[in-house]
Amino acid sequence: PFKTSKGDVNFDQAKDLTLTVVDAASSGTSVSGCGSSAKGFDVCTLSTPSNAVVRIVPHSSSVTIDLGIYYNPLSTGSLQVAHYASGWNPQGVSTVDSTNKFITYNGIKNSGFYSVVNFTNSTAVSASGSSGSGSSGSSGSSGSSSTEPLSISVMTVCPGNILQVFATSKSKNVSDVEIRLLLVNPYQGLVKQDYTNASGALAFVLSQTGEYQIDSQKSGYVKPGSLKINISSLCNASAVQNTTQIHNTTAANTTTVNTTPANTTQPTVPSNYTPPVQTVDQSTAQVAINKATSAISNAKTAGKNVTPAETKLSEAKSALASGNYSSAKTLAESAESLANNAVSLAKTELDSGFLLGIGLVLLVVIIAAVVGYFLFFRNKDKPEETSESK
Repeated sequence: PFKTSKGDVNFDQAKDLTLTVVDAASSGTSVSGCGSSAKGFDVCTLSTPSNAVVRIVPHSSSVTIDLGIYYNPLSTGSLQVAHYASGWNPQGVSTVDSTNKFITYNGIKNSGFYSVVNFTNSTAVSASGSSGSGSSGSSGSSGSSSTEPLSISVMTVCPGNILQVFATSKSKNVSDVEIRLLLVNPYQGLVKQDYTNASGALAFVLSQTGEYQIDSQKSGYVKPGSLKINISSLCNASAVQNTTQIHNTTAANTTTVNTTPANTTQPTVPSNYTPPVQTVDQSTAQVAINKATSAISNAKTAGKNVTPAETKLSEAKSALASGNYSSAKTLAESAESLANNAVSLAKTELDSGFLLGIGLVLLVVIIAAVVGYFLFFRNKDKPEETSESK
């Protein structure tokens, strides 16, 4: 790690920037406060020793860095690398080094102040004044009785390692519910955040085993308690296509499955639901990323502009890290194509210039030949001068 008096950082793939570690007080940022992008959170607090903040100053438009920041070992909740803009805004997590206590976010391209921030929600309180709590097998809802109940249920789908989430209220599907998937053991924090579709469904692709937590909310509905599920093993590669395992109160290795006691035996699955299929595996996506990396390296060696290709490659790596192998492969192939096109375009321009030069030389030769021909015959037809002696 890069050690400073204000805090420790790790970094890689740094290009065209200056990095400084300061504290929140001297940086003009704040120890707490959520930015406009911190949707679903109302408590955002620095989780670095001495409130360390990293300042990035770019030297060009191609600035990039993979930044790792040391976090407070006593921190709990959803820890993410965050960017400060009128409050702390979550950026994400690429890797977590739980041994050395570093959280890394790759592909940062913007200037400003960054740090590790704990994003949480304040505990909702019911009309009676006590907070709702879940029990083994179900998770209670909390909040005012004047809002609609919200139930969250999940099931896994093989092959594909897909975690399917369903949101319902009074047996009706609920769309646009904000769903946040966190990996809490081993700790990684926020894996992905998205919203349910018109059928009240949302699919996450799981890339590793562990204990996951699902938080959900929608305006006008009672906010459910956190739902937890332990994924003890990933799908077998030879699993029967589209087989499913529904997680309920009796399923092994589940601690919380449904957020309302009324529906604790199995989740409400839309009648028109078709489990998604993961058509690209991790190794295939990694091969595509390796090919793109090689193509970009060759283009760089040739002195070509590879910024667009590097951007796509960074997106591909992020997709791979989140388990979206199909998207990772597509993005990597796009990056490879951009790199190869940069080289091909330069070669085409070179060939065109060479041909243009040859054409100009031939034109000069032809003009010279025509002029020479004209002068030769003009002199040949001219009478010879004679002189008479006197």
